Amino acid sequence: MGTFTVTSVRSINVGSVGTGKRAVIEATGPASYDTGGSLIDLSSANAVLVALDSQASFTTVRGIAPIGVSPHGSDIYRPAFVPGASGGPALGKLKLRDLSAGSDAEVASTTDLHTTTFVLEVFGT
Repeated sequence: MGTFTVTSVRSINVGSVGTGKRAVIEATGPASYDTGGSLIDLSSANAVLVALDSQASFTTVRGIAPIGVSPHGSDIYRPAFVPGASGGPALGKLKLRDLSAGSDAEVASTTDLHTTTFVLEVFGT
């Protein structure tokens, strides 16, 4: 199973109690994409994420919005967040559509995306 790897934390906005948190992160795609989406672990159990910024982990992920992608030719990929059960931060997936496909089909299983970096805004607590 492939997973997205968080490589950078660009910003974190922790609101007052009960208002939630937003973080802008960079994540590289998996070396082998999974049909139905590949996991993105945003929990405190993700040692790489916590090492980048200890406040960047989430207890609940409510949504992820794409902001950008690089390199330039990778703009054919459109990510959509598929939440995990109960908003579990280690259970969510990013499902990718290939805009270059005539049918806007999902990216083919096992596609290597490890050189593609997605800039994402994460919403949750």
